[in-house]
Amino acid sequence: MKKKKSIWIEEETIADIEKEAKERESKFATIANERLKQRADIPTPYILAKTQTIINLCRAGKIEEAQEEENKLWKF
Repeated sequence: MKKKKSIWIEEETIADIEKEAKERESKFATIANERLKQRADIPTPYILAKTQTIINLCRAGKIEEAQEEENKLWKF
């Protein structure tokens, strides 16, 4: 069931959602709802990709490069 609620969203966020909706040829509400459903404890595709890169570097014996990637991930 759909319910209507009003929330305040910063202008930068609105512009970002509108841009993503246009790029994905989607609706504003679809993108906004996806973002609302994204919980902080669920890895995003970016985090998953970075994690895989770190694993691959470790398996290749490139520990220093893996550490650099891990540091970038922690800053994120």
